[in-house]
Amino acid sequence: MAEAWNLHLGWLFAIHIGCAPNLFVTVNWTCAPSSTVSDPVRRLSMTRDRMKSFLRRNGALSLVWIEVRENPGGHSEHVHWVIFVPERLVAKFRAAMRKWATMDAETVNAAAVVFRPIWDWVGLQRYLLKAGTPEVRRLFSVPASISPFQGQIDGPRVRVAHAVGHKARSHSGSLTSGAPPGVRVAHAAVRKTPF
Repeated sequence: MAEAWNLHLGWLFAIHIGCAPNLFVTVNWTCAPSSTVSDPVRRLSMTRDRMKSFLRRNGALSLVWIEVRENPGGHSEHVHWVIFVPERLVAKFRAAMRKWATMDAETVNAAAVVFRPIWDWVGLQRYLLKAGTPEVRRLFSVPASISPFQGQIDGPRVRVAHAVGHKARSHSGSLTSGAPPGVRVAHAAVRKTPF
């Protein structure tokens, strides 16, 4: 539940500070297999670090991203990112992201890196929360037609950039800083089950 609230409140805070995510990126490591860096968690971390460096280097004032990991069937590890990329950098960012995500791959399928615009942030948020517990799915109105079975992963399923994380929201005094009573929103622990 805490991860779902962190995602939701982080997104609201990004909108509040004028950095609403404008790019939805899915990277599927099974569509770009690598024998040199076979661990998808390591590839994810390397790609995330390159993404953050690119945004800093190109003058992005806030590094705003929300990450959701999935592994349906236990053999299709992939990540969804919603990211705020200044409009002037979108084309350059897309080309760079394709390069970073497939850098160590022997082969690359067209589905390895997919970009989509964000038209309906509420609907996309529901989609990203599909692996949630029945309570999360009910609370965020995730349609029953979207399968909750997104596989087990090691580590947090949801991560939120510091710029829109719990501490940033708390320090701002924003109304988006708190979750409902009884829900503690902080860094997620290692999670192998739905949030």
